[in-house]
Parts: sequence; structure tokens; C-alpha cells
Amino acid sequence: MVVDRTCADGAWEWHCRQVFGWFLGLAGLPAERHKPLLDLSIDGRFDTFVTPSNLLIKDVAERFGRAVTGTAAEHAGTGTCDNE
Repeated sequence: MVVDRTCADGAWEWHCRQVFGWFLGLAGLPAERHKPLLDLSIDGRFDTFVTPSNLLIKDVAERFGRAVTGTAAEHAGTGTCDNE
């Protein structure tokens, strides 16, 4: 909704980091823990000016959930989901 209302549909990774960062802040995680969690979840997953596929969005959300809950090492997978 934020992207739709601001017409900022070309910076998917930046916006995802921003929104997930807000979530982490509201959840009470210290700011110094944000970047490692965001890097693990998002880093390099989005292409600029390409709308992410539903599969990519699901994969990033699952990675974020695993990173935040501490289960990322157990279920990290191969990270082969491409944005096609």
C-alpha cells in the first residue's frame, strides 16, 4: 500500500528494508540488530524497477521470519528463488 500510494515502485529492496525496519523497531529490537537481520532476509533479492513475483515476496517474508525467530540457520535453504 505504501508503494502504491507513493508511486515509488522502483526501489523494492529499499522499501522492504524500511518497512521491516519499522517492524523491528516497534518489536523492541535494538537498532544495531536490524541490519544483520535485514541483510540475511533481503540483501540482493529484488531487481530495480521490476515488480517482485509473489514467490519472491513469500520467500523474503519467510527468510525474515526465520531470521527474526533465530531459525534461519536451520532452514536457510539455497536462496534460489529468482524474481522472474
